[in-house]
Amino acid sequence: MRSLSSVELKSFAKKTEELVLGAQLENVWSSDQDLVLEFYKYKSFYLCFDLHNSQPYVVFLDQTPPI
Repeated sequence: MRSLSSVELKSFAKKTEELVLGAQLENVWSSDQDLVLEFYKYKSFYLCFDLHNSQPYVVFLDQTPPI
C-alpha cells in the first residue's frame, strides 16, 4: 500500500469531515495497535486506525471491522 499524495490526503480529510460532521460517536474499540470509532449518521460507519509504527493507516468501513 502506498502513501497518499498531498492532494489525496486533503481529499480524504475533506470527505472525512463531511461524513463525521453531525454524526454521533456510538462506540470505541481498541487493541494493541488498532483503534475503531463507530459513528452513526443515518446508518453506522466505522473509522479504523491501524497505529502500527512502520505503516500506520486509516480507513472508512460500512461494516463492522473484524477486530
